Amino acid sequence: MHSRKFQDQCINLAPRLYRIAFAILNNSQDAEDAVQDTYLKLWKITDRLELMENPEAFFATTVRNTCLNMLRLRRQEEQLEYMENIPDTADRTGEVKERGLWHRLLDRLNSQTKRIVVLRHVGEYSTRDIAEMTGETEANVRTLLYRGRRKLKEDYLRTQNTKTTYISHH
Repeated sequence: MHSRKFQDQCINLAPRLYRIAFAILNNSQDAEDAVQDTYLKLWKITDRLELMENPEAFFATTVRNTCLNMLRLRRQEEQLEYMENIPDTADRTGEVKERGLWHRLLDRLNSQTKRIVVLRHVGEYSTRDIAEMTGETEANVRTLLYRGRRKLKEDYLRTQNTKTTYISHH
């Protein structure tokens, strides 16, 4: 596809791509950024666009995927920020200790299970979204969530029993 044809296509599709992006992101600046990112991505493969039967659909799919990636990145950043600020926002020593305990318990999970548990309970993602993000099947996400929760509960109860036993013997 020649640069002029690509430019014309971008101009013609801009309103449609913006509407798609805005519907997903619900923010005009983010929607504009997503459309621009889409143009940059597609410019890199402009020679292949001409071979496609329906390049307009490919533009729409690309802007949709760009928006979903932006949402994922935003949620992951929010999760990290949330996790980093947990001890800072706790105003009582008991809360800090309890949150520290949960961090240690989460660290005992394997990395994939930990990621899935955090995405579900901190990021509040659906099992379908988690499956898309991790490459796991939805069934496997549910299984890993179940096992992760069970292990967290068992480990938590074990730490509570250890405290009780220690206190009763001293």
